[in-house]
Amino acid sequence: MKGFGIKLLILAMIFAGLAAFVGYTALSRATDNVVEGPVQEYLVASQLIEAGTKITSDMVKGVERPVGAADENIVVKREEIVGKYASSDILQNEYFRSERLVEEDTSRIIYTLQEGFRTVTLSVDPYSAAADLIVPGDRVDLAVYLPEKKDNGRIIRQDLASLFLADVEVLAVDRISKRGTVAHEEVPEQFAITLAVPVMATEQVVLAEHIGFVELMLRPIHDHNTPTTPNAIWKDLQHRFE
Repeated sequence: MKGFGIKLLILAMIFAGLAAFVGYTALSRATDNVVEGPVQEYLVASQLIEAGTKITSDMVKGVERPVGAADENIVVKREEIVGKYASSDILQNEYFRSERLVEEDTSRIIYTLQEGFRTVTLSVDPYSAAADLIVPGDRVDLAVYLPEKKDNGRIIRQDLASLFLADVEVLAVDRISKRGTVAHEEVPEQFAITLAVPVMATEQVVLAEHIGFVELMLRPIHDHNTPTTPNAIWKDLQHRFE
């Protein structure tokens, strides 16, 4: 009986020690999170805010940080944040910096389109647009196939293929304009690609789409050379096999 009592006493001491250890650990962690010295409330993002997003009140939260923890470009007034647009991604728990808050959504294409360029949107399919591998931010060359044309039985234009415009920026695929973003989970039969075309070439692109068949060809990422190629007619193919 005496031995049993000793065992109970030992078990009690062990559990008491464990309880004290757990309590000490919890207290230590709580102490580590305590901000020493004077503090003030700063505003941070409560979630990831992607570029072009209009910031709402629920995207902003207050946290206590030491006075002077943030530099002068950090916005500390909620009314100067809510309703603005993020000009670039703002990470969760990141401060709101004044240079990254704008009055308008500058991610819209009209803000990224360079002077002297216009948007031209082409209706394409996987066969004319690199099997739907093209994403916003890519650069492409445009080639057109013009079928033979006759007038009163006389051929006035032979079958012709021409690379007529090079190094053109892709602004959007359907309505997706964020650079590098894949627009489709599955390849659609038909979709739209919007290009940034020099003003002087816009008429050529529009004409080519309506009287011929336009194909978009992906370019290497750092290749900005403008190739000079002769137009190809059916005789050029014939010569290759002679």
